[in-house]
Amino acid sequence: MRRISKSVRLLAALCLAAGAVLIPLGLQDHPHAAAPAGHGLYAERLTVNFRGRPAPPFRLRDGIGGAMLDPRSLRGHPYLVSFIYTHCTDTCPLIGTEIRQAFRDLGPAARRVRAVGISVDPGGDTRASVRRWVARLREPPQFRYLIGTRAQLLPVWDRYFIDAQLPAYTGGTHTSIIYLVDSRGMMRGSYNAAAPLNAAHIAHDLRTVGRL
Repeated sequence: MRRISKSVRLLAALCLAAGAVLIPLGLQDHPHAAAPAGHGLYAERLTVNFRGRPAPPFRLRDGIGGAMLDPRSLRGHPYLVSFIYTHCTDTCPLIGTEIRQAFRDLGPAARRVRAVGISVDPGGDTRASVRRWVARLREPPQFRYLIGTRAQLLPVWDRYFIDAQLPAYTGGTHTSIIYLVDSRGMMRGSYNAAAPLNAAHIAHDLRTVGRL
């Protein structure tokens, strides 16, 4: 049997050691996706703060039509909840586009579905800017963009565990989460809109939790 030189054995040992280091580093750079919510849903599983609980309460004015909206008025409709602002140039338009496409994928069933965008910019999200944003993104009529003062919005952010925040255009950051609520008003899952979302998956989940 041919003898293996010391230099070859040393090189092999170095390669194995490097592999042992690189594997965990790779896992850190590409963490596993969140577990699915279950029950045939594509949405991610909720944290214990929301799992098996009704959607947190809010009562805010719709910046489009001017009416007050709360979860009670949404009962019987599966809906999505996101946190957005009109001056956003990246994540918020993406959220709006994905919601619009999901509603389009639902076809006639979209009439029974709702989407709620809650402002994270009480100073910049005026009724005029909201109407321009909705028109520019061609949001469906079932989309509600809720606005208010900081004092009105802050308790809602707290209930959804959204940090009090400044929009990105002021140097701050904001959340990219979308929550899924069923037609009984129960929280069912979430989506991370910072990554590309499959609108057909969102449509499937809305159809499932709403029994459409």
